Amino acid sequence: MVELSELSKAVLFHGMTQDALEAAVSHPLCSHVRYRRGAVIYSPTRFSHSLGILRSGQIKVTKGELVISVLEAGTPFGAAALFHGYEDYAATLTAQSECDVLLLPQQLVEELLERSPAFMKNYVRYLSDRIHFLSTRLNTLAVGSAEEKVLQFLLDNMDQERCVHFGATELTGRLNISRATLYRVFSQLEEHAFILRRGKTIRILETQPQKRKEDL
Repeated sequence: MVELSELSKAVLFHGMTQDALEAAVSHPLCSHVRYRRGAVIYSPTRFSHSLGILRSGQIKVTKGELVISVLEAGTPFGAAALFHGYEDYAATLTAQSECDVLLLPQQLVEELLERSPAFMKNYVRYLSDRIHFLSTRLNTLAVGSAEEKVLQFLLDNMDQERCVHFGATELTGRLNISRATLYRVFSQLEEHAFILRRGKTIRILETQPQKRKEDL
């Protein structure tokens, strides 16, 4: 039995009444699927025209060799599989650990959009967030040098304390650069007091590095 209190925390279900949420997850079209670690959930040639909700575990999203993101519990996925007639999907989604997933096919999504104002607002907000995220990713990938890529990524992803929490493996995947190049850039940034590294935590010391970019 799906825990409604758990699902109510998911991005798309915020603010929905308990009756509406229960009706959605118990709907005959709604599927509850468990994937083992390493399983491909969606790929360009094999996917469901369904909106997914990750209930537990982690999912890695890749495009070729490039790591786009890593999804955590409560995160939706699969919006690019809905409301179009294309025969391929935009990315590959792989289970990083054992994952529990809720799948809502397009017909059910349409019903929820019509019947639940809260779901509709959450869905539009989610799509807007995805557009912003992908636009930021494109900006990072469009810059020329490895130094500019790393700087742009750090500035785009720092928290309120000006920290970024990523390991080298994830950074190389997201930025599509080698580990050797990443460490070279880190050394240069630390040497010029742009950043301070402590394990997987990177603190940004200079938030306007473009003013001193010629120093790199």
